[in-house]
Amino acid sequence: MASLEEWGYGSWTVDCICGVTFDDGKEMVKCDYCNVWVHTRCSHYVKGDDTFKCDNASETLSLPSLLPSFQLIIPQKQSP
Repeated sequence: MASLEEWGYGSWTVDCICGVTFDDGKEMVKCDYCNVWVHTRCSHYVKGDDTFKCDNASETLSLPSLLPSFQLIIPQKQSP
């Protein structure tokens, strides 16, 4: 889960499957694939996992199987 510093004062996107699109004060996690924030209670987030992929990213990333001529390149997360 992201720290308060990651939220910062910049802009972020909340788009949870429950319909919430704003910070309602509930615990949230940021998707490592699309950088969208979702509630931990609504997602399949498991504390301690190295990466998290939200349902929206899962659906988007499955798109290439529908379009064989489309190539999706996902950069690998750099280790510290």
